[in-house]
Amino acid sequence: MNSASKEDALTRYALIPAILLTAATSLFGAADDCDRACLKTTLDSYLNAVTKHDSSAAPLFIGFRQTENAVVTKLATGVWKSVTALGQMQRRYFDPVTGQAAYFGIVEESGTPAVVTVRLKVESKKITERNGSFQEKAIQDSTVPRAGTFSM
Repeated sequence: MNSASKEDALTRYALIPAILLTAATSLFGAADDCDRACLKTTLDSYLNAVTKHDSSAAPLFIGFRQTENAVVTKLATGVWKSVTALGQMQRRYFDPVTGQAAYFGIVEESGTPAVVTVRLKVESKKITERNGSFQEKAIQDSTVPRAGTFSM
């Protein structure tokens, strides 16, 4: 083999990892691509589904995991039954790099205002997990939250 053909062979072999890496990035990166707009839509869908008491209305992953008070709970239990509306104070946060969305705000729980924080993990445009905290009766006489939280 002459030196020109050795260089051609080395160049071809050197390109194989680069081609595979590019193909893998485009193949797998597209599946998990959920930008800020996607995360906002996903969070809004989740919050609307909770207030409607309809877990099938949220884009949940088949193996969706949720916790309340750091205890894994069954789907459609807990806050899925008690939260009736979103309050006026609402903050939403999005991190497309890690695929997470968060909500901090007021909700109505059976007619009583409560402070809530929610974190969602989104993969392939589906919610894989949810956790956070829910402060019952935090807004009665004071703006300072009281003890007695459980996760949402």
